Amino acid sequence: MKKAVIAAVIVGLASCHKPLSRVMTEVEVRNAIKKDATLEIPATSKMVEFADGGQVVDPSWAARFSVSPGEKDALAPKISALDKRVKSSGGITSTLSWWKPGTIVAEADFEPRPDAFVRVILSEEGGRFFLYVEDEQ
Repeated sequence: MKKAVIAAVIVGLASCHKPLSRVMTEVEVRNAIKKDATLEIPATSKMVEFADGGQVVDPSWAARFSVSPGEKDALAPKISALDKRVKSSGGITSTLSWWKPGTIVAEADFEPRPDAFVRVILSEEGGRFFLYVEDEQ
């Protein structure tokens, strides 16, 4: 019986580190941003990068959207209003080669719930605008 319990615990712990079976679609990412960040990504913006932390327990993901200059003007005050300056311990974004915001136009770091962290950055890069979103559960 003791061996069975130990085996069950080991299997349970191992399953916590299994990669997710699928990548989130752009619609799912937009819905998650709307839910966790209460921020609606403009329909004309396009997701150009996505990374999933690959964990079932404490999932995390990051995304990068291209944003038009007109959308930037509408998004910047909304992002600034979200900011509570809660800092993350450095999650998935520390491993991403594409997570390199340029000149920051607006930024927000906050906890939408006690067990979650969201970072939103609106950045100008060579005359183009990008929205970076990190979500850690």
